Amino acid sequence: MDGSVQELRRFAGRLRRAAAAWLARARLTWPIRLRLWRRGLPPLPPGRLPLDDREYRSDHLFLVEQARRLGPIFKTAIAGEMVTCVVDHRRSRALLTANESRLGALDAPYSALVPGGFLRTLAGEPHRRMRRIFVQAVRPAIVAAHAAELRALTGAALDDLATLGAGAGPADLVAALDRIATAMMLVAGYGVRPGEAAFAQLRDLHARLGPLRFVWKPEAAHRAAHADLMAGVRALLAGRDPIRPSILCGVAEAAGAAPPPDPVLGNLVTMVEMGREDVRSLFRWIVKYLSDTPAAVAAIRAEAPARAGSAGLAAATVMETLRLDQSEGVMRKANADVVFEGMTIPAGSFVRACTRDAHRDPAKFAEPERFDPARFRGRAVGADDYSPFGFDHHICPAGDLVIGLGAIFVDVLAREFDWQVAGDGPRHRGFYHWEPSPAFAIRLAPRAP
Repeated sequence: MDGSVQELRRFAGRLRRAAAAWLARARLTWPIRLRLWRRGLPPLPPGRLPLDDREYRSDHLFLVEQARRLGPIFKTAIAGEMVTCVVDHRRSRALLTANESRLGALDAPYSALVPGGFLRTLAGEPHRRMRRIFVQAVRPAIVAAHAAELRALTGAALDDLATLGAGAGPADLVAALDRIATAMMLVAGYGVRPGEAAFAQLRDLHARLGPLRFVWKPEAAHRAAHADLMAGVRALLAGRDPIRPSILCGVAEAAGAAPPPDPVLGNLVTMVEMGREDVRSLFRWIVKYLSDTPAAVAAIRAEAPARAGSAGLAAATVMETLRLDQSEGVMRKANADVVFEGMTIPAGSFVRACTRDAHRDPAKFAEPERFDPARFRGRAVGADDYSPFGFDHHICPAGDLVIGLGAIFVDVLAREFDWQVAGDGPRHRGFYHWEPSPAFAIRLAPRAP
């Protein structure tokens, strides 16, 4: 009898929890549904709103599976907010282009560091004006002009990691990749070179701005570091030959002033800082995927050495890594009701154009979970299939530069070093991206000549 009573109580508890969940979702959606009904607008996208986003944060294929079950447009909850997800590049581009004024870029606390705001958070004419400057400034020739230094600094950092031998742990790999990514961004961004006083100064200032990761919510110390960086970059441009290729020289030319206006200079400093983390994280995924795919490493070594930034297997490795990871999505907030493909995205809710998840469409990439750089060899990939850097006029202007930097990293790693995995585990959700396991580590050794 006691067992029956306990079972009944457990059943009643489950029933109460289910009812509470249903009521919580209803309180969120009922007022919206009623408003849409009164205005004669189409219904919300399909999908239920979970009480929390644990599934989204614990399963990296959660949005992919939702799209397969519900279709390419559906709703879910992320961080307690209703989000309409679009897992299809063509639809994402159409939605964002047709509703630019209704789907606003998200403001972010770090944007306040930049006079006038950071490019990613701007809209309308301010965005077009700032973007025009950086599209003109970020040239593929920057990587080619510094290829020797970029290769040397990559090899030096990996050599130092190799000297640790069996003692190298996960933090040592991250530190080595951070050293490479930071140096690459300083070279490409400002045109400084390792060994120069300006390189050390700017490196130390960026370490003050973000010693562990890109700072989302800057405090007084970060604001001071950002201001010091802007001052340091102004002094750098004033005291050296501006012909040396860099984004800094490019923006000065595009803006028609040296030094560039504070909004332009602030955007550059923030881009370099953000790029440090993004490039380091990309390189970590590259090491992970190449570690898991020895055949890809062998293919890179077998290929005739190519120029930096070319369409060889090293660049294809970067593109394939970006297809699978690092590129998460484009977020917008609806400031008015948006009707799209017979569904309503309600004002006040969010839209996520899911770039990473759309890259897992088997109709566009056979065996989409398989790491295969060769799929990018000899194949023209359109924006409706592959858009790791965003869409149309909001696409990242540094996309080709990142692929060029990554190709140099891949080429040096694969041709000059051997390595084996010393620790690993399941991927996890980091602050900004999905990341390899915190336990992921390698044991590195220079290859015999």
